[in-house]
Amino acid sequence: SSRRTPPPPIMDIKTSLKDIPKCPLTPEEVALVKSAAADFQSLGPLLSTDMYDHFFEENPPMKAKFSADFLTKPPGSCITLMAKTQAHVVFGFMSHIDKLEVIHDDLERVAVKHVSRAITNEMYPAYAAAMFWAVSKILGDKVPQETLDAWCKAFNYMKDVLIQMEITLADQIAEVENSWRGFRLFKLVAKVPFNMFSELSDDDSIDGDAAEAAGLGGHNDSTISEPDSSVQLRFEPTDGGPLPNLGKGHYVCVKFNMEGVGMTHRNYMVAPDCDPKDGYISLNVSKRDGSLVSNCMMDDWVVGEQKVYMSPPMGSFLLMETMGEH
Repeated sequence: SSRRTPPPPIMDIKTSLKDIPKCPLTPEEVALVKSAAADFQSLGPLLSTDMYDHFFEENPPMKAKFSADFLTKPPGSCITLMAKTQAHVVFGFMSHIDKLEVIHDDLERVAVKHVSRAITNEMYPAYAAAMFWAVSKILGDKVPQETLDAWCKAFNYMKDVLIQMEITLADQIAEVENSWRGFRLFKLVAKVPFNMFSELSDDDSIDGDAAEAAGLGGHNDSTISEPDSSVQLRFEPTDGGPLPNLGKGHYVCVKFNMEGVGMTHRNYMVAPDCDPKDGYISLNVSKRDGSLVSNCMMDDWVVGEQKVYMSPPMGSFLLMETMGEH
């Protein structure tokens, strides 16, 4: 008898450039966009900060789609981590609008992150309106109107590209056996203390995946030796259903109502030793990154009582923060 071909593992799910909409800009408009991107890239973080400030002022409920950590302005800085990351993506897109293969990986990382947060197509118009407002404010007196028009047209194109990528990814992820679409309710069933670095030898380095698994925010430092304040949190689905197969680097988005903040999100890499056959998903969380969300998870959550919403495992974890450092 013939055997049913198993669905592809989530790690292999990818988007293709051939599925991306064609660029609607004329060669002249492309030249204007690329020139402005080169001239004003240094203003990107400021533009994105103003964009998000305006976006949340006009659409307060949308804050619930973002991590409290990403929206916090570091001491002595007016630029949020979210703004820094967005500036890299937007200006990278504008600089390579005629050669998207150059930034395809970055765009896919954004698309996967949006899928994990259940960002829907209906949210993009308000986002685009805020971007147009910020572009006019920051660049309005520095470039002619035709450049502003071309930039807005290019941003709409970027929006269409991301929407198509997100539709493709969401459909493929939902087709994986035992996966789901959007968020699924889970209950915290165990908190297991551990030292993230206790088993590292002198020759071991801490890569981005291992660091994020411990909530370190991507440190790459093999000299860390002090005891780590970390726990492994284990979550079972409240519906009692099975879990999908996991691969190295998979991450989930955890969504919950945080006291003093409201609904917030944060993405965590699934613990390397997590086996879905055990019936739970394990996340390694540490206080070492100073995350408001991680601290709350470790200090305030009660085993058997805390419930959270979780996205299906997806992607291959690479810190979004690193995108702004290219």
